Amino acid sequence: MLLTIFMNMNINMKTLIKILLLWLCFYSLATSIYLNVTQSERLGYYFAYKWFDYHIGDIVLICLDNTKYSNVLHSLGLGATQNDCPNHMPFLLKRIVATSGDIVRITNRGVYINNNLYKDSKPLGRYKGINLLAQADGVITLKPHEYFLLGETPTSYDSRYFGVVYQQQIYKKASFLKEIH
Repeated sequence: MLLTIFMNMNINMKTLIKILLLWLCFYSLATSIYLNVTQSERLGYYFAYKWFDYHIGDIVLICLDNTKYSNVLHSLGLGATQNDCPNHMPFLLKRIVATSGDIVRITNRGVYINNNLYKDSKPLGRYKGINLLAQADGVITLKPHEYFLLGETPTSYDSRYFGVVYQQQIYKKASFLKEIH
């Protein structure tokens, strides 16, 4: 059908091939398959792709650009990698739970988003012998292009510990493909 549309537009075969090759190059650069092996989100393969608009519920790959988190990530078994993150930091796969205009409060009981306690969000003091320092108690109103992220499990290393994530730290949006065991 697509070929018929192009033929009706009087596009010659050479031009059509160029268009398809350009699209294929762009598509292959903008997408990838990501294997998640941590407990923060479902274990398995994710289709990761460049996107421009993020919403609550979206799963995203992020790059933390502050090296102060690298020791914690390394202790959790997420060592340095060769990827597009600054300073060889590993990608983290997390879910967006709050966006622009949302009010977030982290307490010793858990994370409150717009005054609603988020399930299983109580910060951990220690995990696997590692001291995890939750963000200081306080109220944050998210600005445009700011996101608060949590993992699927209570043991996830997420915004409770590293804080707000900015849109430029989001590498790709991800969709679950296949579970691994």
